[in-house]
Amino acid sequence: MPRKISNIEILKKAAKKYGYQYGLADSPYSEAIYVTDGASYFISRSKTKYGMYPTNLKFAEHLVDDKAVTKRFLKKFGFRVIKGKVFHIRENSKSKIKTADNVRAAYAYAKKISYPIFVKPNKGSRGSNARIIFNEIGLRKHIKVMREHGVELFLIEKFTQRPEYRLFVVGGKVEFMYRKQRVSITGTGKHTIEELLAIHGLTPDQDYLKNVLKKEKKTMKSVLNKDHEIDMQETSNISLGASIVEYREKIPKEVDKWANRLYRTMGLEVFGVDVFTKGGWNEPNKFLIIEINSCPALSGIFAKGHKEKVFKIWKKIMNKYFLSR
Repeated sequence: MPRKISNIEILKKAAKKYGYQYGLADSPYSEAIYVTDGASYFISRSKTKYGMYPTNLKFAEHLVDDKAVTKRFLKKFGFRVIKGKVFHIRENSKSKIKTADNVRAAYAYAKKISYPIFVKPNKGSRGSNARIIFNEIGLRKHIKVMREHGVELFLIEKFTQRPEYRLFVVGGKVEFMYRKQRVSITGTGKHTIEELLAIHGLTPDQDYLKNVLKKEKKTMKSVLNKDHEIDMQETSNISLGASIVEYREKIPKEVDKWANRLYRTMGLEVFGVDVFTKGGWNEPNKFLIIEINSCPALSGIFAKGHKEKVFKIWKKIMNKYFLSR
């Protein structure tokens, strides 16, 4: 299996391809690099204080880092968002937490919107501490884990199995979009679930598997009906194994128009937006925004063979940065 290329390595290749110089900015303590045209420069590193894309304004990046505030902001400006609420794990020394926002209220809210639910930290990326929770026992257990990991605020969201799409936006234009396909097994009508997991070499989280089987009213020895699909991954993060399917660069005008409105609302030059859809991928009026990422990776589509598209995106970003100074 070929070595997966990192986002920083892709940037190095793009800089070299278009005549920009680069070098290490913080070696050996980080992979951060600088890119320069000889007169000015930017520093880039994914998922850190440096950020990945130099054309993004810091205040906008900080806004989308707070998932709950972003959702309230989007809702205020007329965008549809996945149903959910933020809760505090521990008391903040600077302010008193309202009863409606504490852990006890989280249990009541989860019961109100009904299990299963999706729980994730208010800040963070790559699916860290993000889980599908099937009952209150599981929620109590997961809150304990999040507390141990230093999480202060977390979101409880209504779980949905609708198709999830990622849109990659630069300068208000959708450069590409694709559907995220979770790791799953599909029935043959002949093999048991246990056999299908072995065939695909899958070892899902045992607690998650137990609850999925219970929800499906099946056991490991059950033969899965032909074409019946069961997700074996809790999140749709590409970095955690989900697949890129239905990739497309030809974007309908209505989707571009919707993304441009989001671009003008959020103030981010480069961002990824994840959506569930009640309709098709080309029906933005039915998009439910899950979250916005100010540092979306390009390594996934690069690995899928869309190298020239990735280079063109970086060319657009670097030219805008250097030529506007």
